[in-house]
Amino acid sequence: MSDVYRPGLITLGNSGVGKSFLCDILVGRDAFSHRFNAMSVTQVTNSIDAAIGSHQITVFDIPGLIEAEQQRIEVNKKEIDKAFAQRPNCIIIFVFGPENGRIKNKDVVAFNAINEAYAFRPESLILVVNGIPKDRPDDYEQTTLTLLQKLLKGVSVNNGNLYFTQFIEVNDVNERNRLRSRLVPIVSNYVPQTNGKKQDIPTTLSELKSREDEVKKAQAALEAERKEHEQRLAEQRRVAAANEAEAKRKKEEMKRLEREQQRILAEQQLEKERQLVEQKRILEIERKAKKEAERRAAQVRRDQEIAQRKKQAAEQARLKKEAELQARRNRVVPSWQQDTDTDSDCVIS
Repeated sequence: MSDVYRPGLITLGNSGVGKSFLCDILVGRDAFSHRFNAMSVTQVTNSIDAAIGSHQITVFDIPGLIEAEQQRIEVNKKEIDKAFAQRPNCIIIFVFGPENGRIKNKDVVAFNAINEAYAFRPESLILVVNGIPKDRPDDYEQTTLTLLQKLLKGVSVNNGNLYFTQFIEVNDVNERNRLRSRLVPIVSNYVPQTNGKKQDIPTTLSELKSREDEVKKAQAALEAERKEHEQRLAEQRRVAAANEAEAKRKKEEMKRLEREQQRILAEQQLEKERQLVEQKRILEIERKAKKEAERRAAQVRRDQEIAQRKKQAAEQARLKKEAELQARRNRVVPSWQQDTDTDSDCVIS
């Protein structure tokens, strides 16, 4: 492909954010000088032609914009302008290098300054927060996204153009390959666009310092707002937790009352059943007692009837015997009794 038509991959960001390292990862070899320290590594623009996914592209590793010396800043600005002049049709990667997980104010200033000059096209702009700590909070990515949405000007920051790369050991081949397998498809999905220069990049130290102070104030305000928001959320969570605990307590109390009511009802039911059994037992005793009384009464009646019959039979036997005796008397009178009776009659006369 002719250099005139070959698109570029321009890697921007301040010194020490890891631009050279990411360029090495993308091209698959150590083609650029890099090491992680506070001093600038890249002093002049380095570029190589490489195949990155579906793109045949020229990769630019450009010095960072903001330096401590005005002369160095002017040199870096010229290097940036030269890269855009050589490859105006390009994909742009802007790299942020957080410090202790926090976005640095000068990274925000550098992005806004270069974006004012070139008005980055969203179809070709990739934002990378590089080297984030492994032990970061769970909401780190979302918090950083929200922060950059408020600090970066003239660009829409979203989950579709903001990417996070975790800190890795630079000599670990497996980690490098995993990072490359993640970054190459991302770059392949972007389309090179013409990013023409609209104005000069503001580069005076005083202006950059003033902008950095503004970003610092904005970050402080956002941090205060975030803390206030977290406090409100914490209070809401506390109230919600208290309400949930109260609702849980009431629910448990209702369950306890239900269990108590069920226990009372069960005891009442058991008492009713016990009373019913007791009533049945008493009724059975009364029934048996009545039956026994009736049996005894019947036995007495029977005994009385038997006694009466025996008495009647004895009386009848006595009467019969007396009758028989009387009958015998009437039938037979001894002779001596007859003479006695005649003599008696004579005497009386």
